[in-house]
Amino acid sequence: MPPTTSYSFGDIVLVPFPFTDHTAFSERFNRSYRDEVLDAYVFADLRDVRQISREWLRTCNEERSHDSLGSLPPALYRERLAAKQSTSELSTRWGSLRRSWDSNQLKNCK
Repeated sequence: MPPTTSYSFGDIVLVPFPFTDHTAFSERFNRSYRDEVLDAYVFADLRDVRQISREWLRTCNEERSHDSLGSLPPALYRERLAAKQSTSELSTRWGSLRRSWDSNQLKNCK
């Protein structure tokens, strides 16, 4: 059975077998963060790092399009997905209400 925790040896991190896909996502994030934040700015203190990091995350999540999300920013994709799910739930509820109403009307017609 594979281990359930990761082990870190300095710069080397061993990831458990079932979670190897997570490594690709974290490597992509780390590369983007390093290229666009850490290597792009000279920071005066930790407060600067936090402020620029928050702005970078906001931009990535609310403005920058992502190919894997149909060229939509994650925030917009999430909104559309939630709207689609709520519409689907409403149509399912309406269908069940309509079926129960129809069956009650049939009983009253007899």
